[in-house]
Amino acid sequence: MCVVTYRNTAERIVPALRSHDHLFVRDNTHDNVGFGKAANELATKGTDPLILFVNPDGDPQRGCFDALEKYMAHLDVVAVEASQGAPFATFSPDRLTWACAACLVVRRHVFEAVCGFDETLFLYCEDVDLSWKLAAHGRIGHCDEAVFLHDTNRRGPRAAYYTWRNTIIVRRRWGKPLQLSREFRDVAAYILRGRFGHAGVKAAALLVGLSKS
Repeated sequence: MCVVTYRNTAERIVPALRSHDHLFVRDNTHDNVGFGKAANELATKGTDPLILFVNPDGDPQRGCFDALEKYMAHLDVVAVEASQGAPFATFSPDRLTWACAACLVVRRHVFEAVCGFDETLFLYCEDVDLSWKLAAHGRIGHCDEAVFLHDTNRRGPRAAYYTWRNTIIVRRRWGKPLQLSREFRDVAAYILRGRFGHAGVKAAALLVGLSKS
């Protein structure tokens, strides 16, 4: 299996590797081209039929990669996410509307057929966009037996900006409802609570997302 990660270290990933895995790492700390571009670039370096995208700020637990690979034995499955708890986007018990790319296996031929991640998104929601492209080719699953402990507590305003901006871009691209009134009510609520920095970041993200859609 082709294992792809980024930043300048893979020390939390290496213990989970098996003898037949091939690890590719890109140092995104000095020349940060964004998650999608880095992932696409690294994916081209391998030839394995399965590509595992895995965040370096998480810990795959014992048997995680084996469980993901076993799940892909179902030939109707084009991608499967590891478990970080409950699925982010459940459609039915065995089918997701989208999968999180923090620890995600994708069939190479399908990934290449849909041209991989959208590199213009830079950071966040590129996994949602990819999932909706992959869904035309097969099922997207969630594997409870593949446990990935992911640290998401240290994300700041930059992460919030890209999440809010790209949510608008991706949902408009795919014709999904935006719920803009709720989003701008959140901005007003931040202002009323004196959280002007949060209000500014979210307002800017929403406006830029609408302008780029």
